[in-house]
Amino acid sequence: MGFIVYVWVLATAMLVLAQDATLEQELATVEQYYIPALFVSGHGPKEKAPAAFQRFQQQWQQFTRKYHQALQQDPWAGAVRQINNHLQQAATLLQEGKVFEAHRQLEPVRNILADVRHQLGTPTLMDALTEFHDHMEVIMKTVRQKSPETLRATDIEKIKTHATAALRAWQKVKIGPREKVLYQLSDDQVAFLQRNIQAQQQTLNALKSALAQKNAADILKYARGIRSGFITVFRALGKTIE
Repeated sequence: MGFIVYVWVLATAMLVLAQDATLEQELATVEQYYIPALFVSGHGPKEKAPAAFQRFQQQWQQFTRKYHQALQQDPWAGAVRQINNHLQQAATLLQEGKVFEAHRQLEPVRNILADVRHQLGTPTLMDALTEFHDHMEVIMKTVRQKSPETLRATDIEKIKTHATAALRAWQKVKIGPREKVLYQLSDDQVAFLQRNIQAQQQTLNALKSALAQKNAADILKYARGIRSGFITVFRALGKTIE
């Protein structure tokens, strides 16, 4: 009897692991539809935002219906409710032609998903990018409309704090066998991502050096440069906009 119970427990555990892996794989696909919906609603072309949002929303709804049972318990249950609320509000805003306001409702989705996966101990590449993005945004706001003459010592310290955290987050942005499978990447896509991840690393290193030297002109140059590097990698993970 003990052996039979052991076999049943082992088989059940293997089934749960298989289900978890499938859920993770399909959620990664959902997030690949999220990327263009988020990007075009914030940066354009804004006329493509409704269609991009609709594709993402459909993928999310299919995912939550398919895994309804697995998503019943927290932290998933609370996360699903929050995301559904944000999507409902975004849909209403898009119908009213308020595209950027809809973008603001889509922004928290990645943080909600990142929080769940961190609680479960299963962070992904998307979560590393989200962590980097949040520090990058603080840096962008700090350098906005600043010149070498108007960049204060307090600004430099603030940038340094968040650049250190951003650099730490970027070191988690890697494309390995798991990411290739999870995001269904071709060899060419992997090579493109790896080149641009390395280029962004070099920009971050240059920013770190400029901060150490307190070179205001270079701080502004490289701080502003990290945004385009992030966008290149982030968008490359998303589904193509038709």
